[in-house]
Amino acid sequence: MDLFQTVQSCLLQLQSRSASSGWALGESRVRVIGTRPRAFPLARPVPARRVVQRTEVPYWQQQGWTGNGDEHVGYFRTPTGSWHGRATVSPSGEVRIYIKEPPESLRAHPHWPCFRWRLKGWYEVHHFGAADLSSAILAVEQILREANAAA
Repeated sequence: MDLFQTVQSCLLQLQSRSASSGWALGESRVRVIGTRPRAFPLARPVPARRVVQRTEVPYWQQQGWTGNGDEHVGYFRTPTGSWHGRATVSPSGEVRIYIKEPPESLRAHPHWPCFRWRLKGWYEVHHFGAADLSSAILAVEQILREANAAA
């Protein structure tokens, strides 16, 4: 028996099995349990898109931080207060950030161990992988907001 006859024989067997079970070859076995109206339409109107132009001024400058070479100074600002800060940015882009006399409420925050005491009331914030100075400032301000909200 050649290959063609073997395939033809297999197809005939499949057809006879499906015919005996009441199903045609290639037919799906789906049982409809019930129908009900949809709770929401499939298509909904899409609002017109607006392009919002991003400002070119970095966040650290918007917040009043000033820089002289790789040294920057300014204030971490939240609705509940502001704290003196400074930062250094290395030529490779690594950001080291410091805060002077952080609030007591920060001691109860899960990130308190990331704040390492230095001299004269300064604390270095442990490196957390900030991409740039603006994101480092935003991250510290977020931690301060969370700490003050929990207090």
